[in-house]
Amino acid sequence: MLSRITTKSVMAAVIAGAAAPAILFGAAAPASADVVNGNPTLFFAPFPGGLRVTVQSFTPEDTNCTYNANSIRRDFFLKGFGIENQQANFPNAKAELVFPGVPLFKKWNVNVVCQNGKSTSVEQWY
Repeated sequence: MLSRITTKSVMAAVIAGAAAPAILFGAAAPASADVVNGNPTLFFAPFPGGLRVTVQSFTPEDTNCTYNANSIRRDFFLKGFGIENQQANFPNAKAELVFPGVPLFKKWNVNVVCQNGKSTSVEQWY
């Protein structure tokens, strides 16, 4: 009986240990999806020593955007997918932002506002 409890306890600890980093550090996943209106989608991917944010465009035109998260601000260029050959250019219609640092385990209010009138607002734990 003791060996069964120990085995179950160990298995539960292994499963919880594997899931904890994804929960604590916010596994790479889209934080918003507003493709119908052309608003950008944000993907958050933590890595040792920082956080990578990928901003995916859903408009054909290039634009300048501003990323705001609490007191952090960054201006960046967001490439559009173009009018011709839309499917071939779609994977290139993005910008990658890298923020060095460590997780603070708090909620960040993230806003991306672009000059073409498109915007996205999300909450992200990091």
